[in-house]
Amino acid sequence: MAKIITFTDQDVLINTDPFYAAIGDLAVLSGKSSKELEKVYLQNEYQLLTQTTFIPYSEIVRQALKACETVFEVNNLTTHVTDLMKVYQNLPSFREVSKTLMRLKENGYQLGLLSNLPRPILEHNLANFKVTFDQFWLAEDLQCYQPQAAFFDQVTKQLRQSGIGTSDHIHVTGKYLATLPENWQTIWLNRNSQEMPKNRPSIPVIKHLDELLKKLA
Repeated sequence: MAKIITFTDQDVLINTDPFYAAIGDLAVLSGKSSKELEKVYLQNEYQLLTQTTFIPYSEIVRQALKACETVFEVNNLTTHVTDLMKVYQNLPSFREVSKTLMRLKENGYQLGLLSNLPRPILEHNLANFKVTFDQFWLAEDLQCYQPQAAFFDQVTKQLRQSGIGTSDHIHVTGKYLATLPENWQTIWLNRNSQEMPKNRPSIPVIKHLDELLKKLA
């Protein structure tokens, strides 16, 4: 039996749809397509998350919006950074999350959380849950963001220092990331029924977090 189950917070525990909907709403204010703005924002956000120089998350948002301003030839998007960070602070959890986490705790598992979000925002979101996490790995502490391999390598190292090997650890991710360590026991929480990436190893898939309980039985 594994000793600890770790989770990526976004798209696994926390629903980020309201944040990206707010990005789309900015397109309406600028007279642009919401879907196109979301697409360009996501592309630039990903590029910023994968750069080696660490910058605060609010700066990730600002620079991604700045890139959108350049693409769409507008100049009013970056004025909404503060409002968008407030949206992040009030993201809802998925309905089955609290109950599932409580069951895992009752079954003797430690819970760990991997997050790109700033600590104050994360703590505000975690207040919705009825359980306490045992360990945290935050981008601001590790000085790099997911999906960088350096983030996951530091998690592996710290787990090993705590006496937890790969057989003792299961990770639940909201995205199939090529940078996740191959020797991790990874389960993909694929809420949107995305296709398994081609030319990559197949991994176990669930559609809702409560299905994890059956996987572990």
